[in-house]
Amino acid sequence: MTVLHTALGAVTVTPAQPDEVPLVMAILDEAAAWLQSRGIRQWPSPPPPRIWTVMTQAVAQGHVYVARTQRDGALIGTLRLTWTEPALWPHDPGGAGYVHHLAIRNHVRGYGMGALLLEWAKHHIRGAQKRYIRLDCWGENPALCQYYEQLGFTYCGQVQQGPYLAALYQLEL
Repeated sequence: MTVLHTALGAVTVTPAQPDEVPLVMAILDEAAAWLQSRGIRQWPSPPPPRIWTVMTQAVAQGHVYVARTQRDGALIGTLRLTWTEPALWPHDPGGAGYVHHLAIRNHVRGYGMGALLLEWAKHHIRGAQKRYIRLDCWGENPALCQYYEQLGFTYCGQVQQGPYLAALYQLEL
């Protein structure tokens, strides 16, 4: 368990447990609905069965993490971390950690929770002796692309996967 100190008070980051999958999915759905209300098609709301399957399997494998306030234990954010991403980054010889499904609750927007979870991920990935933290986002979401660039990530190109245009970002650790 990692304890982070924020404007919201102490926040812990721990692996998600199987009984928390519905809570993780609720966070993802809340974030997707918020994005869609602003005309951004990053994720579908509600999440389709395929995403439920991916997240359920990832939780079972220990790849999904949740952030919760220490004060009341409420879940306020989540992310999925993997060690390969061959579909988007086929030329990685195992030197990176990949962040997916980074999402926070609407009521904690503006407190830097996304950046804080990325800092946690950097530390976790560095601890696994990896050189890069990598992520992708919808390439037609300029505000999110700019957000990652402001956090120090370098744009590495785009990959089209069906209707999804992935903007690729990495940061050397």
